Amino acid sequence: MIEWSELRADPRVRYAAKVTGSGVAACLLATVQLNGMSLPLNTALAAAVSPACGAAVLAGSAMSYALTGMLQKQPALLCAVAVTAVLRWILGIQPGAKASAMLAAGSTLISAVIFALAGLINGTGWIPWICGSILAGVLAYCIREVLVRIGTGLPVRLHDADRLTFSACYVFCIAALCAVRLMSVGFGEMAAAFVTLTAARRYRISGGMACGTLSALALMLADTGTAGYAAMLPAAGFAAGCLAGHSAGFLYLVFQAVCALGLILSQQTVGIAGAWVGGMIGGLAFLIDPAPQLAEQLLQWNDSEADLAALTNARMQFLSQSIAGVRGAAEQIAGLMSGCEDGCDPADRVCEQVCSSCKSRTLCWESGDDEVKRCFRRLAQEPPSAKLKAPFNCVQAARVTAEFARIKRQALTARALNARLRESQKLLFSQMQITES
Repeated sequence: MIEWSELRADPRVRYAAKVTGSGVAACLLATVQLNGMSLPLNTALAAAVSPACGAAVLAGSAMSYALTGMLQKQPALLCAVAVTAVLRWILGIQPGAKASAMLAAGSTLISAVIFALAGLINGTGWIPWICGSILAGVLAYCIREVLVRIGTGLPVRLHDADRLTFSACYVFCIAALCAVRLMSVGFGEMAAAFVTLTAARRYRISGGMACGTLSALALMLADTGTAGYAAMLPAAGFAAGCLAGHSAGFLYLVFQAVCALGLILSQQTVGIAGAWVGGMIGGLAFLIDPAPQLAEQLLQWNDSEADLAALTNARMQFLSQSIAGVRGAAEQIAGLMSGCEDGCDPADRVCEQVCSSCKSRTLCWESGDDEVKRCFRRLAQEPPSAKLKAPFNCVQAARVTAEFARIKRQALTARALNARLRESQKLLFSQMQITES
């Protein structure tokens, strides 16, 4: 049996899912009218996706326009999608966000120019097309940025730089879902309530206020008839965020109670009542235990303070381990060096420095070897303050005693320096050990 993880990892399945998703999204966006106005949303989508997905957007748009009877009413929008898809095939590469924005805006203007030459656009009719081309470019930029972030894998971790792009895509996504209705209830209101409650539960006041405000903007763009309900969404998100520590059921009741104020204060119109019912249904999805966890697995806000603390902790651990390694190596080297101190016999050094150049060395070391060794051993064992006497009949007695005295002074100085060095090393190693912890 093929597992779900294997299907997700299969590039062919991923490719087919992208193409299918692009076509379905195009069918949905083609029917969207924000307060009765059709916008080049499909043009932005076609500019932000791959060439194959762009072709799927064109096919989905054409099918949706044909089935809804909008093919004759909005031929310029379909032409803009076709121009975008053709240019995407000509380019043949994945453009960046800026290239997608320029492609969407340029295709919309090209379509407007074509229909203007046909005499279908003139005078003030250019104003909506210029505004629509700007909107298509901005939205294509945002969609491309969002798709790139999603392509890195789930969950998508949002950063501060992602606020604008994800917010714009969220607003238009909720507005598009409002066009999908079951009787008088729109799926956009359901999604808005679910997202606002989830954000308020996870990110408290800031999450509830932000998502509530964006959801209100989306509902207002979709239909100004729901203004009474939409106006209460930021307040409902704020209230839910303040009470985020309570149970999910309590948050749901508070959220719906605040939203009900919009229903009461706006004379209970059909649009507001349908929006409130949609919010109730979306809130019920929030009450399902796995719902917040599933949302967390899809999208997470990258907490800068938490990330900074984690990064600082990792750096401090690395620094501590590095210091521990340096300290251990330094202690080993210091131990080896202390064991390799100069242990040369002073008598041998005097023989090398003085006796080796003496003309009587043969007489001293051949005829009186034992006596000279005993005398040199005695001189080496004398304390530095003692008065030294060279061997009997030594022709360089002054040089011998002076050399022994010099060697003793050097040894005394070396011992003092070594003792001071060991104390300094001990203090340094103890400080490094404290730093490790």
